Amino acid sequence: MGRIEKTVFISYRRTNLPWALFVYQNLTINGYDVFMDYESIDSGNFESVILDNIRARAHFIVILTPSALDNCNKPDDWLRREIETAIDENRNIIPFMVEGFDFGSQAVKNALTGKLNILSTYNGLPVHPPYVFNAMERLRNRFLNKSLSDIPKATLQIDAQKITEMQKAASNDAPLVDIEELAGVPIEALELSARTWNALKRSGINTVGDVLNLLENGESAVLSIRNFGAPSLDQLRQRMKEKRALQDD
Repeated sequence: MGRIEKTVFISYRRTNLPWALFVYQNLTINGYDVFMDYESIDSGNFESVILDNIRARAHFIVILTPSALDNCNKPDDWLRREIETAIDENRNIIPFMVEGFDFGSQAVKNALTGKLNILSTYNGLPVHPPYVFNAMERLRNRFLNKSLSDIPKATLQIDAQKITEMQKAASNDAPLVDIEELAGVPIEALELSARTWNALKRSGINTVGDVLNLLENGESAVLSIRNFGAPSLDQLRQRMKEKRALQDD
């Protein structure tokens, strides 16, 4: 009988670390047990830590940008080996497609050789900048919230457990990802009331990054905005925290 699993492995290129960390932080704050190779693990521990963590987790999210698969035509490429292991172990594989990644592009088709050829058959999640928060909700509520069966999970060896905990601690201590840096997210994604939204737009506040800059100026500066009172400020802070764009006080 199937069950809902909340264990996740994030596979990514180092060049896409901000995206991987964003997904890690969003899932962790929502109660998922997530592993990502935040601090590079040496090749000697690759099998015991990286591949065994794939085997120990039900879900496998691979961060895909247009260049992510460029080196996957090499059999010893780490990203390729991670994806192949997830396929072999029958994990719930989720292509997390950002920055215009397209399985139909010739470069991507050229990279998907051998076993990787079936990666494009998995149900992927396209992520568009204005809807990044909505995409994360879909990831949690649809892609990860499914009953899984016949997915045996391996048990990590003691040394691998220690390294895994060190990696998770480092990931947890990482600075909060600047969503604006990732994808100029508009304030519409915060789902504010019409009054609050109108007041911000009239003041030239259009993105989450603009909101962060505004809040850094202090409460008095924010409340000086026309028709923007204390209730609007409370709502703005709450929405920012809910979307994981602002840390708790």
